[in-house]
Amino acid sequence: MRRNVLPVLLLVFLLAACNLPTRSSDPAAANALMGTIVAATMRAVTPQASPTLAATPTAEATATPTVTPTPASVKVSGKVCYHDSNILQLVLYFENSTSKAVLTKTVNKPVEKYDIDLPAGTYKIYGWPTDYSIGVLASGRPTITVADGQPQQGVDFCDYSQGASVPYPPGLSAASVQGSVAGNIYGYGGSGHLTVVAFNQTTGYWFYVILQKGESAYSISGLPAGTYQVVAYDGSGNAGGTAPNIAVGAGQAAVADISNWSGSFPSNPAP
Repeated sequence: MRRNVLPVLLLVFLLAACNLPTRSSDPAAANALMGTIVAATMRAVTPQASPTLAATPTAEATATPTVTPTPASVKVSGKVCYHDSNILQLVLYFENSTSKAVLTKTVNKPVEKYDIDLPAGTYKIYGWPTDYSIGVLASGRPTITVADGQPQQGVDFCDYSQGASVPYPPGLSAASVQGSVAGNIYGYGGSGHLTVVAFNQTTGYWFYVILQKGESAYSISGLPAGTYQVVAYDGSGNAGGTAPNIAVGAGQAAVADISNWSGSFPSNPAP
């Protein structure tokens, strides 16, 4: 490479010398011109560096996300009983014993069967009509345990005999869904025991208390919310009562005095 450079430099100097003015009144300008020629010549013979090529990026595999399996559900099915003609709708409750989560199934008369899909677990099971007048349990099965892939049949909600042992849904209690009615009794001329009965005007259910001789005040608690008529009976066929419009609210106490002994009232249903 050096052997090639020297002849080129010699040629450049000879050409430059031919183009230089024979005399110059400005030595500095002549020197500057010579320096420019030399610099240009050196740039022409200096090898240029090749551009650096960027490295090609290496593709990396994308990690596959872990899929969490959805818990399998189990089908639970059975029969529902409506107890009497006044129950038109039942809500069945399935309360998980661990998480306390509640799943529900609403059944309307005349449908007499139900089914529901439940995640595996142990459940407390019970049912109520919408007025909480009387609760129902699955016959002989206050709880059930369901496991993956094992459907359960014959979980029948027909046991209305347990009364106060039927649990309420979370957040509710007897005090929050039931009311009471109380009052004084005026105008009774007899001397026997009085039986006071509260008739629910919507469902037909009735509730009663028996007073001691001489008692002139009554109180009946544990009433589902609704409209009532209250009637007092003695053992001699006398009856006195209220109008059939006593409103009993959930968690509230209604006041209803009995003073009408000449009206027409239902027969005494209490024993």
